[in-house]
Amino acid sequence: MKISVIIPTYRPGEYMRECIESLVGQTLSHADFEVLVVLNGCREPFYEQLSQWLGQTDLQWRLIQTDQPGVSHARNMGLRHSQGKYVAFLDDDDWVSPGYLEQLLEVSDEESIGVALVQTYDEKTHALGSDYLTRAYRRLGGRREVSLLRGRTFMSSCCCKLIPMSVIGSRIFVEQLSQGEDAFFMTTISDGVRCIRRAGDEAVYYRRLRHGSASRSRGGLLKRVAHAFRIQHKYVKLYMSSPSTYSFRFFFTRLVGTWMVALFDV
Repeated sequence: MKISVIIPTYRPGEYMRECIESLVGQTLSHADFEVLVVLNGCREPFYEQLSQWLGQTDLQWRLIQTDQPGVSHARNMGLRHSQGKYVAFLDDDDWVSPGYLEQLLEVSDEESIGVALVQTYDEKTHALGSDYLTRAYRRLGGRREVSLLRGRTFMSSCCCKLIPMSVIGSRIFVEQLSQGEDAFFMTTISDGVRCIRRAGDEAVYYRRLRHGSASRSRGGLLKRVAHAFRIQHKYVKLYMSSPSTYSFRFFFTRLVGTWMVALFDV
């Protein structure tokens, strides 16, 4: 198995169906990837609906249910059940272009992370736009490969990329973190990443902007500052656990980024 696509979902609706349909339309052979949907929370009526949607496809799929909520817990369950050489994380309200998996696979290897173009989709205006990951991708220009430090922006999210399982190993998401869990997980596995490689422009991750969604809200200033102190402690502890293998310069950028989010909500 080449790729495991992990999709955490909680009370899935029609957005989830669109997400699944985008995987059905992949140019990569369905024999080369599996889809692991992790339903974290109430089982019914969602388990039956998901089974029906997935059962109507020819995808290789598995549906996993857990009563414990939390996106990090769901992703960890997906990792424990994955059989692919690479992992692609996909949020249930997002979707991907037909060439997404195939083109990411072409540029990824056991020490490199392939990254895709991100396009935002505003559900109110139906307009495509950009975010910080889009701008980071565009800044690469004609460069197909950059160092971990130069491509550090891509390490703030686990989505829109292909991650080798050889890099992840036994590392998991910290389930106690309610914000910044993506960036911390990616920092945890950064010791095994040699470079970041850009896939072709036809590999696109579409990120839906849902106004008022709790997953897009970071809370007030005091809450963000308190969180920054907590996660800063975790970053320092992680680096000190293996300073000879982790990059100090990369970790420093993570700390700066944490406080930029806390103070300026960027």
